[in-house]
Amino acid sequence: MDWAVADHPRLFIVGPAGSGKTSALRSIAVGAARMSLDGISSKFNEYLPMYVQLRRGVHLEAYGAGLEYLAKAAFPALDSEEMLVLLRERCEAGKVIFLFDGLDEIEPHLRSRWLEWFAGFLNTYPNNRFLVTSRVRSFGEGFVDHGFSAASVDGLNVDGTAKLIRQWFAAADGLGGHRSVTETAEQAASLTRLIAVSYRLRHLAASPLMCALMCSIYHERGALPLRGADIYSHIVDLLVERRDAERGIRGLDSIPKPEALILLGELAKNMVILGVQDVTVERARAVLQEASTPLVRLQIDGSEIFDHLRARSGLLIEPSYGRIQFINVALMEYLAAQSFLESDQVGTLVEHAHDATWRSVVVLAAAQARPWQAEQLARGLLSRCQMDSDRGVAIASTLQESVASMVRLSPALREDCRTVLPEEGHVPSHVLRVRMAGTLGQAHAHSLYDWLVRERGLGDSESFVVLNAVEPNPTLTLIGDDRPD
Repeated sequence: MDWAVADHPRLFIVGPAGSGKTSALRSIAVGAARMSLDGISSKFNEYLPMYVQLRRGVHLEAYGAGLEYLAKAAFPALDSEEMLVLLRERCEAGKVIFLFDGLDEIEPHLRSRWLEWFAGFLNTYPNNRFLVTSRVRSFGEGFVDHGFSAASVDGLNVDGTAKLIRQWFAAADGLGGHRSVTETAEQAASLTRLIAVSYRLRHLAASPLMCALMCSIYHERGALPLRGADIYSHIVDLLVERRDAERGIRGLDSIPKPEALILLGELAKNMVILGVQDVTVERARAVLQEASTPLVRLQIDGSEIFDHLRARSGLLIEPSYGRIQFINVALMEYLAAQSFLESDQVGTLVEHAHDATWRSVVVLAAAQARPWQAEQLARGLLSRCQMDSDRGVAIASTLQESVASMVRLSPALREDCRTVLPEEGHVPSHVLRVRMAGTLGQAHAHSLYDWLVRERGLGDSESFVVLNAVEPNPTLTLIGDDRPD
């Protein structure tokens, strides 16, 4: 981000909840105020930083106030004529860096008025630097006409994740912790290793917010909550309700959390059924509007639900204009699995259990299933294993992971399931297992699976593969009547 900020006097920054937009702007503001920025950012030491949280102090009567409005929003404790004089002088000299944080956090009925005011302000003081952040890309469509460039916040790489974890534990224990420096370092290293061997956790940890949340969970409760579907429940709870509430942002007042999860689950389920990871805005809007019809407690018009959830749920992002996807594929699969269970569609999960793109959804449903749903799912998968000779091994692999994820299953049914599962450590002569390299993501593995399934020249007879996504050692299994060369 440093290069983008340094190279573009007017920059519109887009990123999902918890991607570090606010932290980046605050870091620039504090560094510029202290004149301590270095490297390519050192030029900002000459500027007066004006950090404005757009969710605060945005009132209709302030729009015509110009610099008075900004002074009160950025420096509420410095309400003086001298401050206005200084601000005006610096603006006219082009030596102010304006940091407007959270365009999406302005209440919808005020946003258009603020944008109108902002356009006039740009024309009045054009030589200053401007940064505006938003979760929603389309909110900045008109910024291009005012000379803004757009940038997206990248996720953390492996080194960045490890560094954040070390800093988080050091800071947490510095605030009243009782661990020694050595114990803190060991705990950080242990979590780093746990994330490194799990594709799902690595994907989640690419977001600074997700990574910090995992640090908090691990610090308080150990590794167990990170190994199953519990981690997704914690993250969804944080993004849908707690994070904005704790930050004092209004937004989901008219969509209670249970209803918000139902709506998001319906959208996720629709995307899984379509076999896609993103949809058009129009389709997302239609799905959510239809799903809202039976929800009697909603106090918001059906046509506004999509805009509401896109801006405030923290789970939806707009990777490109006109397209919507979930912040993380695993969270989409988790919500879809939850929706299949709530709508009593266990049969649909069984029907698609042979499909690699549905495997995670089936397993996450197994982890969340009520006892009778777990029994229904296990019996359905077992029956398909026994009756579908062409896909039996693929379904058995999904059954194996599903049973391992279930909270409760009758001993008799567990024993029946073991009869169709390979013995631990036993690889039949006609099976070739290819262990995937640690750098190969599950999405790439699914693509390889799809290609191999379609390929008919792999053996003398019908051949297919099974993706075994059990962490930390995912495998691809190639099966045919003859042992492959």
